[in-house]
Amino acid sequence: MSLVALNIAFLPLTDCAPLVVAQERGLFRRFGLTVTLDRAPSWTAARERLESGACQAAHLLYGVPFASALGHFGPKARPLIIPWILSRNGQAITLAARHRGRVASDAKAFAKEIFERRDAGRPVTFASLPTPGPRSVILGPRPTRILTSVSSRKSKVD
Repeated sequence: MSLVALNIAFLPLTDCAPLVVAQERGLFRRFGLTVTLDRAPSWTAARERLESGACQAAHLLYGVPFASALGHFGPKARPLIIPWILSRNGQAITLAARHRGRVASDAKAFAKEIFERRDAGRPVTFASLPTPGPRSVILGPRPTRILTSVSSRKSKVD
């Protein structure tokens, strides 16, 4: 069997574990692949390596292929596909401990309080990673519309 060479860009985070384990245990080779794991310094670098052809696959934030296809990264960006998801690690909205018990299976009551606080001039502040991170999947493709409508602080995202 001839081996197919594959260069995969990744960030050294917990959700790259399937790639590292597959490499260390010889799973890629068993399925006919000669894989080189290429450590990238940032999500942008991993995406740019993939788009430039420097690698054939990349460990990316879930929303990156969608954003790329929609032209979010400029007109030269190529459409990308998502053949598999490595992990769902960290895909959550996390609240401070002081809010424990206030949100169970339905956050509507807490949402009402958030908007009341905003209207009273005491906004709740939310933090968010840059687009198109995992929160895009949770909050939608333009979450700053939600975040800036809740907080009086201008979001630096988007």
